[in-house]
Amino acid sequence: MLTGLHTPSDVHHGNAGAVRKQSEVILSPAYAAHPERFVSKPPEPPKIPTNSWINPPDVMEAIAQQNRASVPHSGCQIPRPAT
Repeated sequence: MLTGLHTPSDVHHGNAGAVRKQSEVILSPAYAAHPERFVSKPPEPPKIPTNSWINPPDVMEAIAQQNRASVPHSGCQIPRPAT
């Protein structure tokens, strides 16, 4: 497990929170043992991104995906229009 890094998969599947908590568990003792290594402040895990893309969709597709994400579904595939 890469501690603290949020992969697209972790963000998409909702695992980023667990990754962030694991990072806190590791960073706190590291700071306590060696505060001199952290110059300006205690370390913080990276914030969880709201979006994570490998290839970002165009703006309209992103809006459509956000709208679909807010509607509960039974796990079935959304049919695509015929071209």
